[in-house]
Amino acid sequence: MSSEYFDPSLSHLIPVYLKRREADLVQLEQCLEGSDFEGVYEIGHKIKGTALNYGFGILGEIGVKLENASRQRDEAGLKEAIVDFQLFLKKSA
Repeated sequence: MSSEYFDPSLSHLIPVYLKRREADLVQLEQCLEGSDFEGVYEIGHKIKGTALNYGFGILGEIGVKLENASRQRDEAGLKEAIVDFQLFLKKSA
């Protein structure tokens, strides 16, 4: 799923995009706490769909992990994907 495509004209939007992903992280943690697998799926799907537009192939892969783990109701897999997401955001800050 990794992609090297990035439109440099979007570079000014990246800080806003990443700030919104921080809000997604908070929502993901709340969804996991409440066993809201559908909510996790929706967030993962959104991340998967938008990440590649900004050249974030790894983040797109995390979105796929969130989708797959939520479909399987795999809490351990969700926790792992959330940690990956946290690390991605920390490195991107």
